Parts: sequence; structure tokens; C-alpha cells
Amino acid sequence: MSEIYVLDLSNGQIARGAPKQISLRKQWTSGLAWTRNGREIVFASGSGLSGGAITLWRVSASGSGAPRLLALAGEHGRWPAISLQGNRLAFSRDYAHDENIWRLDLSGSSGKTDKAVRLIASTRNDRVPQYSPDGKRIVFISQRTGRDEVWVCNSDGSGPVQLTSLGAAITGCPRWSPNGGRIVFDSNAVGTFDVYVMDASGGQPKRLTSHPADDAVASWSKDGRSIYFVSNRTKNWEVWKIPANGGTSHTGD
Repeated sequence: MSEIYVLDLSNGQIARGAPKQISLRKQWTSGLAWTRNGREIVFASGSGLSGGAITLWRVSASGSGAPRLLALAGEHGRWPAISLQGNRLAFSRDYAHDENIWRLDLSGSSGKTDKAVRLIASTRNDRVPQYSPDGKRIVFISQRTGRDEVWVCNSDGSGPVQLTSLGAAITGCPRWSPNGGRIVFDSNAVGTFDVYVMDASGGQPKRLTSHPADDAVASWSKDGRSIYFVSNRTKNWEVWKIPANGGTSHTGD
């Protein structure tokens, strides 16, 4: 099982107090995204309340109140991503082991919230979408060449372009830098998982970590100078931090 916890921060340092669990208990979770105002978190989780299927939920980031089902997204949704403008939600949906990316309009400009529509699809799995900071592009992982690779496309799903050719068994979790100029992701291209960064326009990815342990699920600091990731270097999964241009890793406190 995997759960979601929040931890209060003060002046960039971890505040006193224990992490607070906010996801559904004793369920699998598959990705999370903060809403624009930072007050809620959208996440994917399996729940007996919906027949055991993986579905999207929303919950207060403070941990107050129970998670609420995001019914308009339907079943089998996972890896949610919300644009910084707060008007669009993209997520992966897995039907019969064929995973595609769907979009849900959150703007309410038509007076109602429409149902999700399929946005990015192929005969292979397309998953783990992430909107660029300006909302004009989406980075995602696709197996359409036979292996997991990083791709980008326009926000309407058009113009898909392959960025990597690592040929790894698993590549995942691409994330835009705050200025939209670079993308960080993880891959087991050399055996264990490592963190890589590359220009959003393409080119050779730079391997940031090279520890014998697994380093994965990376994300940027708000100022773009650091990258946070999880690692089992101490035999326990912990959050670590490394300069975005490379350097020495240390626990992310």
C-alpha cells in the first residue's frame, strides 16, 4: 500500500510535528497534484467505495475532512496533473492495459463542468502527463516506440515529439522546471533508477545521480535551483535533494 502525507514547512525548513496522512487508508495511490490555490490535493487511489477501481479524489491539503470522489473523471484515472492556470486537469486512464491521457475542463466557462475527453492516445501506453508552466505544452511518457520514452505535445494533444531515446525498461515521472526550460525525470537506463535532466527542446539528457541505490520521482524546487527525489540509499525511502545542475546529494531537510 502507499499513502499521501503532508508536512508543514516554515522558512524552508521542516517544522516540528509528525507528517499527517491525508489519503485513503490502506489503498494504493498513483500520483498527486496540488490545486492552483494550494488548498487541495487531487490524487489517484483505489477504494472499496468505488468497487476497488483506481479513481481520482480531492482532499483538503490541511488534512481536514474526508477525501471526495472526483466523479466526472470516471474510473481508472491515475497520475493527475493540474495546469498552473488551474483550469485544466490531465490524467492517465487505463482500460484493459491500454493507458491513455484524458483531460477535464475545470474552468466552468460553459456554466458546467464537462466530462473528461480523451486527449493523447496511441496503440501503446501514454501516461504520467504534466502541464508546462505556461499551460501550452504537456510532457508525458509513451511506449509508442516500444519502450518508455519522454514525449511532449501541445496542450490540445497535437504535435507529439519524442525527446528521449534511452531504450530503458522504465522511464517516468517527467516534471517541468519552473521556467519551462528543462525537464527532470527518472529512468533505470543503467540498471538502478537515477535522476536525469534535459532541455525541454530536446538533446542529450544529463544524469544527475549515480548512487548504487534507486533515485526516483524527482521534482523541482520553486526557484528551480534544486531537485528533490526519493532514494533508498539508507535502506529506507527518504526525500533527498541535489543541485539542479549536478553536485552532491543530501537529505532534503
